[in-house]
Amino acid sequence: ERFQEGGNHRSSRRYGQRRNKLLAYRKDKKLPFDLITVTFLKDFKLSMKDLHQNTVYEHFKNFKASMNQAIEEDVIQAHQSPFGKFKVYTVTTSKEKLTEDEIRLLRALNLEPGSSLWHSLNCFLFAFYCGGIRAGDLIMMRWSNVVDGNLTYVMSKTRNNKLLEKSVPLIPEALEILKHYEHDGLSENDFI
Repeated sequence: ERFQEGGNHRSSRRYGQRRNKLLAYRKDKKLPFDLITVTFLKDFKLSMKDLHQNTVYEHFKNFKASMNQAIEEDVIQAHQSPFGKFKVYTVTTSKEKLTEDEIRLLRALNLEPGSSLWHSLNCFLFAFYCGGIRAGDLIMMRWSNVVDGNLTYVMSKTRNNKLLEKSVPLIPEALEILKHYEHDGLSENDFI
């Protein structure tokens, strides 16, 4: 609720989803602090055995942050938190990247213009041509972000909550994709 009130909708949604998962595991609408023990955390972790280890870590990271907030606000005492005795770790992963040949094959696809697949491919390729712009940033692009042949925007998800402005030169392939979405009556405030 605090994230929502503060306008941080992404965090509000993320914490809400993780809270719902926790409450669904508990099969109750409430989870009193005194029931949150090391055993409870281990059992909860086991219930997520089908999820990737790093996803499990993210759930517990948010859970621990909420517990720390309760300690900070004197709702519970520090010794009541089981997170001193319970740890969850991340694992190193490697991201697979498409090859140049695979990108060429995608570009060569003959999809029905205006179809969902056609738009999805355009979004993917545009993001690729813009250096891997995040989907959330891409979705929020407006025509005002296209300035003098560059895509200029503030990344919505940045480290340490510092706003990071990006300016990416639009290569001819990216400009070609944008042409599909231009039409009469557009204003610079319209979403692309």
